[in-house]
Amino acid sequence: MESPEVVHLVTDGSADAESQSAGAAFIVQNSDRRIRIKGNAFLGPASSVEAEMIAGVLGVVMVRRICELGYVSQPFRLVWLLDHQPTIDALHNQLSTWKARDWQGLKRTGPRHLALWRLLDEALSDISCTARHVGTEGDISAHTACDRASRWARKSAKRLLAQETGAPVGRMGEHQTENAWRFLDARELMQLARDFPENTVARDIARSITKQISVERRLVP
Repeated sequence: MESPEVVHLVTDGSADAESQSAGAAFIVQNSDRRIRIKGNAFLGPASSVEAEMIAGVLGVVMVRRICELGYVSQPFRLVWLLDHQPTIDALHNQLSTWKARDWQGLKRTGPRHLALWRLLDEALSDISCTARHVGTEGDISAHTACDRASRWARKSAKRLLAQETGAPVGRMGEHQTENAWRFLDARELMQLARDFPENTVARDIARSITKQISVERRLVP
């Protein structure tokens, strides 16, 4: 029996209290490296932890999209690489307990960002996911790129928001479109995620945001 295909998701978030702005970034790549999608987003006011989690939500929803398009073999295994150890620990050791309690009575013992955890759990539904610290996989360059892209989205939001959402941005946007970052406006998603609704509004918004990114196979050896 063949092993499931592995899809890698690398994320990072950036926040600045003084300017009350945050950015997020993700890279999604399948095992044959023919699909590599880079997205960064402006979130408006948010903490660095919130930014990291929204980056994860957007990245997971993007993974679902490439699966729907047939670019990833089923079944597959998602490896999520990030640098926030508390999120990694909670995903593996606490999330199942919170769900078993139906997210009730967790104001003191539950996660600080309960609404975001519920949204992330919705996004990960039926996906086999392993979260690891980025340092354990050796893909430091991708995480460094996400770090820079999340800061760029935050600091250059005014200029980037004037462009078409989902369009390739930066110098590569003109000359190497397939390698360019795709800028997303995730302010509405961030606002909804703080007060997770009982319906699927926030998840649907995440899907609509990522659908603005065109997905094409890369012609690599």
